[in-house]
Amino acid sequence: MKNRKFESISKKDEISKIFSKGRVVSDSIYLLKYLPNKKFRLGLSVAKKNFKHSIVRNKIRRQLRNIFYSFKSLPNVDLFVVVKNTYKPTEYHAMTKKLETLCKKIK
Repeated sequence: MKNRKFESISKKDEISKIFSKGRVVSDSIYLLKYLPNKKFRLGLSVAKKNFKHSIVRNKIRRQLRNIFYSFKSLPNVDLFVVVKNTYKPTEYHAMTKKLETLCKKIK
């Protein structure tokens, strides 16, 4: 394991479990599905349909991981973030605030 604050969720059965049994918090940019767990784990989905170029998709993923690294406290949940097509990679600070308010709603 690398020196990180959290692990990533990548297995298909774990993701389907979050989507079937988890709760939802969303706004115009993000859809957050979460399921209580012993530690924080993060999964990201940036659709090829919404963002055609891989450079843009990878930039969004890097920005989201960086946002979660910067948070002081993270809830003990498995969190899967789906980015909607209204996301603008250039508006980083505004997106950080929106994501922070959504994470506060997670219980």
